[in-house]
Amino acid sequence: MCLKFNKRLVTTLLVFMSLFIISSSVLAAPGTSGKWSNRTQTLFVQTGMSSKYVTAYNSGASKWRTKSNFNVSTKTGSITNSFAASTTYDSSAGWDGIAYSTTSSSGIRKSSKIYFNTYYTGRSVYTASILSGIATHETGHGLGLTHTSTVETSSVMFPYTFKSDGKTSARSLSPSSADISVVNKLYPKTSSSKSLEETDDSDTVTLTPSWAVYYENEEELADASDLIIEGTVGEHKNLDYTKDQFYTYTTISDVNVKDIIKGEELNKGGNIEIRQMGGTDGETTVITHDSTILQEGQNVILFLRQLEDGTYSPINQDDSIYLKTKIMDNTTVNALSKNKNTKKQEAFFNGKNGIVLSNEIISNIESQY
Repeated sequence: MCLKFNKRLVTTLLVFMSLFIISSSVLAAPGTSGKWSNRTQTLFVQTGMSSKYVTAYNSGASKWRTKSNFNVSTKTGSITNSFAASTTYDSSAGWDGIAYSTTSSSGIRKSSKIYFNTYYTGRSVYTASILSGIATHETGHGLGLTHTSTVETSSVMFPYTFKSDGKTSARSLSPSSADISVVNKLYPKTSSSKSLEETDDSDTVTLTPSWAVYYENEEELADASDLIIEGTVGEHKNLDYTKDQFYTYTTISDVNVKDIIKGEELNKGGNIEIRQMGGTDGETTVITHDSTILQEGQNVILFLRQLEDGTYSPINQDDSIYLKTKIMDNTTVNALSKNKNTKKQEAFFNGKNGIVLSNEIISNIESQY
């Protein structure tokens, strides 16, 4: 299915996007978010797991141990250990692997739990090499790495497993030289004989998923969506979670539907419930850099997947959230488009990927469905 875009408009938006990317922090290598107090750690692999997952976790740890200063070994044990790996099953999630890590405000990693989501990884397309790549990716999160940007596909920390065809690998399956360089700076060999001081201050739990599928543009995202709406965010209704299973923490918000771009006929003016990763139970706050909780009053376009309970979730979280923004004034628009009659615009903008949806592009998407 091909969307037909206005050539001048697309050129304008691409120039604007390039300016945005240049002025932004584009991560060619992964960033970091905390570190263990000692560079020698044991990853405890859950007793009783399928051998293919045990093999994958052993392989993932080995890739970091043999290539970097992070000396991680594996051992059979319980998920209750501070650094541990297991499996779970979640058909409502868009991720095939996830890590959740507890880090003190001083940056010391206190625990990290890694999971395969067998809803995805039980499929035949998840070969031994793909599983090893996911284990390497999530172990990378466990040792303190964050995702790269979507322009850097050579890193094992690229956020996605497959391209939109669901079978072509989207990321490198082993750490790149840039990945190794970041890890070695985080864990220099000279600090091997002593541990950093741990503190008892407040903790933050961070979720870091491996998304199953990468949708490269709005056409692919639209094809994958069950529902695309324009609406206004209402209040947060509640938090849905299982205590201490931090990957289940989900904030539910109402969104008032203004327009339906794709999907079933909902009553305009009615509300739907949107689920986003993260939230707080009053004691523990769970965040993810891949999901920015919507705020009341925001005008949004959302590309949504319908869940089994009838609620909706943005596909790959922030990838599918577009906020209404005044992106440029008349002077900037005229300079980019060379059209003196161009008027001041508001547009829906995705801050994560730098994608702008103009009214014309929205109309083109709407006409296809």
